[in-house]
Amino acid sequence: MTWLNKQKKVHLAFYTSLHLEALNHFELSESQLPFTLLPKAALRTALNERDERFPVTILKKDLPVGFFVLHIGEGICDYTSNPKAVLLRAFSINYSQQRKGYAKAALQQLPGFVKKTFPR
Repeated sequence: MTWLNKQKKVHLAFYTSLHLEALNHFELSESQLPFTLLPKAALRTALNERDERFPVTILKKDLPVGFFVLHIGEGICDYTSNPKAVLLRAFSINYSQQRKGYAKAALQQLPGFVKKTFPR
């Protein structure tokens, strides 16, 4: 095991219904709401567009502490002309879990997760 693995605070996993209850109870501060969506709102859209939006849960052991959606395909054309791009949407960490390094740890894992999931 490398030093990085010993320091891993969280891991990324595609959303499953096992995460739903915890994600439905996520809270954000009023000042954060203009910049992201709560997971329950982002999930509605992602689950209706399963071929382009992929919900991901940030887990500390089995506890959902964060959430985001990876978006590919035609729907990202307003943001990029790169056909291989993957857009990050609705990134959030539950308010009670903020300031613990979970966002940073998740974002550090994101490039490898995306390359493994969407080899292009």
